Amino acid sequence: VNMGMYNPSLLNPEMHSQLALNFVDYFADINMVSATYAFPFKEVGTVGVSITSLNLGQFTETDFAANTLGTFYANEQLLTAGFGKQLTKRISVGANLKMLLSSLESYQSFGLATDLSATYFNTDNNLAFSVLAQNLGRQITTYASQKEPLPLEVKMGVSKRLEHLPFRFSLGYN
Repeated sequence: VNMGMYNPSLLNPEMHSQLALNFVDYFADINMVSATYAFPFKEVGTVGVSITSLNLGQFTETDFAANTLGTFYANEQLLTAGFGKQLTKRISVGANLKMLLSSLESYQSFGLATDLSATYFNTDNNLAFSVLAQNLGRQITTYASQKEPLPLEVKMGVSKRLEHLPFRFSLGYN
């Protein structure tokens, strides 16, 4: 179900009622926590919802002369709603709508973005090919009156599972 929220064309009916809870304890008091859930939407496709929070920790606030003025916190949240649909036996498509909120000291920014993806599966050959466009969108509110572009990425990947071995070879391109 986590992969389905990263690449929405992978959301499928087999993920019905799957729940994923994640916690990552990075170095320097940085923590990431997320919850993801998928469910079928009538006979139309599969919906996934996810919330992610990244706590960047506590920072020391200083002035230009390096005098300590206090402390501040930085964190970011991501709320994602995704939809995946199987078009044919071998082709599926998907889209995510993402709301992004970033809070750095007293500055905040809010953005909206979407991800679009398509995946080709060939179960006879254990082959999969996927293309994903991430972060198509923009900032709605800015940190300090200057709009910044979202990090648009286009990714492609191919994966092949070997017939008589428990291995899968994958190749990705950003």
